[in-house]
Amino acid sequence: MLAIDLTHSAHSRAQTGIQQVSRGLLDAMTDLTDAEAIVYDRFARAWRRLDGRERRHLKHVDSRKGVRRKRAHWSTWQRLRGRWLANLRGKRLVLPPEGRYRGLLVPEFFGSDVGPWLPALRERIGGPAVAIFHDAIAFRHPELGMPETTKRFPQYLRELAQFDAVAAVSEASADELRECWARLDLHDPPPVHAVQLGLRRPPQQRPLMPAGPRPDCPELLMVATLETRKNHEALLKAAETLWQEGLSFAVHLVGMPHAVTGKPVVAQVKALQEAGYPLIWEGGLNAAALEERYRQCWATVFPSHLEGFGLPVLESLDYGKPAITTDRGGLNDFVHHGGCLVVEPNAHSVETALRRLLTEPELHPCLCDEAANRPIRTMHDFAADLRDLLDQLATAKSAGRP
Repeated sequence: MLAIDLTHSAHSRAQTGIQQVSRGLLDAMTDLTDAEAIVYDRFARAWRRLDGRERRHLKHVDSRKGVRRKRAHWSTWQRLRGRWLANLRGKRLVLPPEGRYRGLLVPEFFGSDVGPWLPALRERIGGPAVAIFHDAIAFRHPELGMPETTKRFPQYLRELAQFDAVAAVSEASADELRECWARLDLHDPPPVHAVQLGLRRPPQQRPLMPAGPRPDCPELLMVATLETRKNHEALLKAAETLWQEGLSFAVHLVGMPHAVTGKPVVAQVKALQEAGYPLIWEGGLNAAALEERYRQCWATVFPSHLEGFGLPVLESLDYGKPAITTDRGGLNDFVHHGGCLVVEPNAHSVETALRRLLTEPELHPCLCDEAANRPIRTMHDFAADLRDLLDQLATAKSAGRP
């Protein structure tokens, strides 16, 4: 059986990319192979299977509205139970039964509450251990991240180097990780494999929407945390210019504000709303509500400065909706294959693309057709590639190869 560490996702209501990937990967991997989620219970000092509360959380969290707080929440009962068990066992570290698991997969960014206890878990399991790497933004651009994440990140990178292999979610993320290890002067790190992400939906059930006639007031959707890195500023400046020119369209933003860099974006949004422009901002949405926003929109915009992957763009294309997007970071892996207008991350470039999309009658249907006819990876594709990687590592270990 494969163990999948979901210590954070089993206790967090956040709907950000890492949580979506971690939860979706568990569902897909359990469809493909014998696998289950585990957590590190810091109160019990134990690696263990999920309890009933954690299983219910993973089952129902997608139906709940997203929240700003990303921290994991442990109930009072879980804390008291854990401390009682830890005292009962003399506070020794408890590991899974020997032979229960054949490998370990860690899809989350792990903090100091989990990282120090991973080596003992890997040693107990004995089989291959693979971590998923999302991006190095906290290391390369510390001004854009949460202070505690930025402070923790160098040690996290060192702990990643203890795995048998790392699966980066894009070619850009793979290159970034190798560069980070070189900057930290880490010698002989494990191999890094670029394994492109996929979407959380059943295979062969693509939610493709027909293009349809152009509405009187097309709606442009942007799904992203409100923060400097996502570059709402470029979209909002471009939209204001075009509104002042008399073009008819609406902008719909979905996302919670970032605790550190979100305030200027929120101020810009509120100023445009107070000026009477057709700008809607919703916070976090549950999965069903977000699906409806994608179905209703005419196109999406994603002018991000830097991405480990860029799931909202792939989601847009999955619905057959064109995307105005940059190709920074992991976006470069897939945005040039149809359905996208690729822009630079500045207001002028976004404005030019928006004007073309709104005023050139043939452009939108052409992009819709490209989006509808391109292949879209799913989480099952991602899980299958990871399963194959784990199998290859297991074969190499059994043969005594490094």
